[in-house]
Amino acid sequence: MRVDLPEAEPDSAPHRREAPEENAETAPANEATGTAEAGRAAEADVAPLASEAPSAPQDTAPAAEPPDPAEAEFDAHVRAIVRAELEGALGERISANLRKIIRREVTRALNARLGE
Repeated sequence: MRVDLPEAEPDSAPHRREAPEENAETAPANEATGTAEAGRAAEADVAPLASEAPSAPQDTAPAAEPPDPAEAEFDAHVRAIVRAELEGALGERISANLRKIIRREVTRALNARLGE
């Protein structure tokens, strides 16, 4: 199974900032400035608290009707059939395919991380 994600616009991609060469005299000053900049950037990413957020409109949807006993019985039968199928050969195939997908994704993620 492959999921294609839309490509990010060039302006929305995170930019890496190249660090200027530092000498022993300017290193502490640059670290303090960088920490302050990082703190301001982190504060900008924080969502407002619920008390600061504008009040949401109240949900005025009517109350849900009580479930029909026949529908509940039907749902129970469907759940039992699905469980029985997943315990058999179909379940084994699904489990094997899922394990393959997980192994492939873990390998891809590790290779990407080691390639950095």
